Amino acid sequence: QIVYHGDPYSAHNSTEFLIYERGVEVGCWGMCINAMFSSLYSYLQRPLGSYLGLKGLYFLGYFLFGLGTGLIGLFPNVYSTLTMCTLFGVMSSTLYTVPFSLIA
Repeated sequence: QIVYHGDPYSAHNSTEFLIYERGVEVGCWGMCINAMFSSLYSYLQRPLGSYLGLKGLYFLGYFLFGLGTGLIGLFPNVYSTLTMCTLFGVMSSTLYTVPFSLIA
């Protein structure tokens, strides 16, 4: 709704609803990009962990998430949103792996 300015509650044949549907489609691509970069970063965590350590990986993941969130807030357009989905993938990979390694 914010990026495309569509309205999910308007009539289904209206321009506002079609714009909203396009935003949902692009959002699905963003989730796909997020998942790809999450898996790529999960694969690269072991080599990066030897350089940064687990605490460094944890800090890096949340730093990139904060950076991405701030940039999406400053530039709410399609291209920046899809680009920042890569950083959210890094954070989600960090969130699901590094805390368990730190506890172990």
